[in-house]
Amino acid sequence: MMPFVLRRKKHQVLKHLPAKTRRVEYCDLSPAQNELYEKEVAKGRRVIAARAAGEKTGNETSNIMMALRKASIHPLLFRHLYNDEKLANMSKAIIKEEQYREANVDMIYEDMEVMTDWELNRLWYVCYQSSLPCYHRKRAPGHRQTAGNADSKNS
Repeated sequence: MMPFVLRRKKHQVLKHLPAKTRRVEYCDLSPAQNELYEKEVAKGRRVIAARAAGEKTGNETSNIMMALRKASIHPLLFRHLYNDEKLANMSKAIIKEEQYREANVDMIYEDMEVMTDWELNRLWYVCYQSSLPCYHRKRAPGHRQTAGNADSKNS
């Protein structure tokens, strides 16, 4: 016996749903978010000025609004903590893990090149740090010491 999915159309469900409510909440950007946001605004202005002057801008204008949105959501959605050297070190460290021994370092590095800082932080924690006790953990590249870190005292 195969499972089945009951599908209903929007007009069938809409009458049973409450009215849609919208709420806009304003909040200040963190200093890191503000810095990224201003950098993206400046980049957008440069591109617009270059277009007005008749210069070709390539695909720089394709995602200005998305970049501003990412900057306002979280600073780790951009790549600014992890440089090529840190990615190379991370890919070499990951290859030492049992589950990745058969993998190709270059392929891991290539995959990491397109990741955001948030994805790289998560990858580093999941693949390398989560299985070690706090006092044995090595700092992820770009890791910053803060008062809230459990392992910031003796690492």
